[in-house]
Amino acid sequence: MTITSHIIQWNCSGFKAIFSELQQLAALFNPLAFCLQETHLSQSHTMTLKNYSKFNAYGPNVQRPSGGAAILVRNDIIHSHLVVTTHLQVVAVPLTLHKVVTLCSIYIPPDVTVTLQDLDNLMAQLPPPYMFLGVFNAHNHAWGGNYSNAKGKTMGDFIAKTDLCLWNDGSFTYLHPGHGTYSAIDLSICDPDLFLDFSWRPLDDLCGSDHFPLIMSSTDTDAQLRPPRWQLQKANWSLFHYRCDILLGHVPQDIDNPVNHFTKTLISIRGPILPLISIAEEAVPKTSGKPHCRSNPWFNDYCKKAIAARKRAERVFNKHPTTANLTRLNILRAQARRTINDAKSQSWREYVSSLTRDASSKKSLKTEGGTARVQHLKCHTGLLTSKQDIADKLAETFEKNSSVENCNPEFQAMCRKEEAKALNFSSDNTKPYNQPFSMDELLCAIRNCHDTAVGPDMIHYQFLKHLPSTVLFHLLATFNVIWESGTVPESWKKAFVIPIPKPGKDHTDPTNYRPIALTSCLCKTMERMVNKRLVWLLESERHLSAFQCGFRQGKSTMDHLIRLEAYIRDGFVRKEHVIAVFFDLEKAYDTTWKYGILRDLHYMGFRGRLPIFISNFLSNRFFQVQLGITFSTPYLQEQGVPQGEASSQSPYSVLKSNVL
Repeated sequence: MTITSHIIQWNCSGFKAIFSELQQLAALFNPLAFCLQETHLSQSHTMTLKNYSKFNAYGPNVQRPSGGAAILVRNDIIHSHLVVTTHLQVVAVPLTLHKVVTLCSIYIPPDVTVTLQDLDNLMAQLPPPYMFLGVFNAHNHAWGGNYSNAKGKTMGDFIAKTDLCLWNDGSFTYLHPGHGTYSAIDLSICDPDLFLDFSWRPLDDLCGSDHFPLIMSSTDTDAQLRPPRWQLQKANWSLFHYRCDILLGHVPQDIDNPVNHFTKTLISIRGPILPLISIAEEAVPKTSGKPHCRSNPWFNDYCKKAIAARKRAERVFNKHPTTANLTRLNILRAQARRTINDAKSQSWREYVSSLTRDASSKKSLKTEGGTARVQHLKCHTGLLTSKQDIADKLAETFEKNSSVENCNPEFQAMCRKEEAKALNFSSDNTKPYNQPFSMDELLCAIRNCHDTAVGPDMIHYQFLKHLPSTVLFHLLATFNVIWESGTVPESWKKAFVIPIPKPGKDHTDPTNYRPIALTSCLCKTMERMVNKRLVWLLESERHLSAFQCGFRQGKSTMDHLIRLEAYIRDGFVRKEHVIAVFFDLEKAYDTTWKYGILRDLHYMGFRGRLPIFISNFLSNRFFQVQLGITFSTPYLQEQGVPQGEASSQSPYSVLKSNVL
């Protein structure tokens, strides 16, 4: 699959002034990155586009922001910030695309002199291949200038000396707002290795600035593909119900692996000659996996008409560059900006007025920006930039985090001593917690599940919620076979791990990522059934401390806050001191002692199917780090419970993680 990727270079003449136009460009092109000049930003300004990370180089005037350069990188693009030493207004960011490309956004004001030595020093700090995208205020006949100046000669000598390539084809990139003359002072320079990878063209709309946005487009082969997702809102659930009843309503009795049969029939049927469509693929469409553009809710017909009128005025002035046409163009540019700002304000007022006390209508009010994603990683060999290397490094780090080698020698010695004692959970007791599951328990588990990401088997919770009753009976029978045999399917012990950067940390350090495990929804449904029995036993038999409030029904951290407040008030009344000690345990989930969980279950007297299932579930678990469609090699999770599991929310699992 091939997709067209874009990089947009633009002298925006003020980031805040053209922010709405920037949002619309992002909606139209969904670019990998913006290289902006003349941003006019101060260091206290933190606003950026949603789903983009911003890197700035500020102008020299601190009191009155002017000049400046910036690069906005889409968050799903793996990147890092490169610090360069120069007196020029420059920002550089390496990106992992079809190859690692270093973007360099540069702004050279008209009154600043640039020398060949300045440019050589800058280029020496950039890892090739690189792009120099910016405003150089360099006039030269070679790239469409009406005349040549000193900067134009310097830039021409620099390009010839370094064998760089120039994308400019003679098109004008700048319209002087005063006397209406066109010139070409925005240059797009690249390494020869990149020249044929991208096409170059100026946009036919100034977009509210006096410089045309410049579009560099590349056709990549699956460079930015994402895992396809189920489009549940477009599902034909009647067809899904009907096909499930036919293909899964009557399961043969001699099937060795009923879980595998259920999964393949529901998700991944394939014929020996012609591919057969599965139940889910027939009834529920999938996304293409291509990155999609998000439309702006405020962009209405009035905005379209205002922009169309502005573009017509630009074309008229281009053909007939008179003072009257320039004046009309400036008026329509101002009107378009006003129309867009009014549309945004009206859209916001309508959204706020639609909010009610009904919880279903409440929506999160997110600021512009977005969650940071995986960046290039530092290691002893240098900077890791390829997706495969980054995925493997993160997986290696997560594997080390769950290793007992991280614990102190005394704890390791205790672990070896204790783990030498075999735990025998075998029993034929018929206590209620060992009985086969009922249909009520299965329906309750399915009903209480939330729509989360799918695991490696691609089975979504909505599929389970739309199963016909005949299939639910077979699914319950399958769960009870697993329950009675104690053998957990190997596919349930595999997880895809999504690395989430920890906020406020250095994201080039692989230890500053939190692993979120995506596992089978089938497995989590059965876990929820087991967990409900376990929690009920722990509560009814008073195995939990009365002071534990987390992960318990009817209790929360608010209980501890109220208790602490009461202690403080009593201390004031009695004129005593109150001392509180707070612990933040690092990597609690990753370092949970599995044997400790099983040992305490054994000491509490649990025998039979419940502890055997938990023991088999925790043993021999493997995971792979997932970055888009790139997967790391499989790694063993020696200790810990996966974050994201139903059982990881058990109060007992959390208690054991707190012990560590």
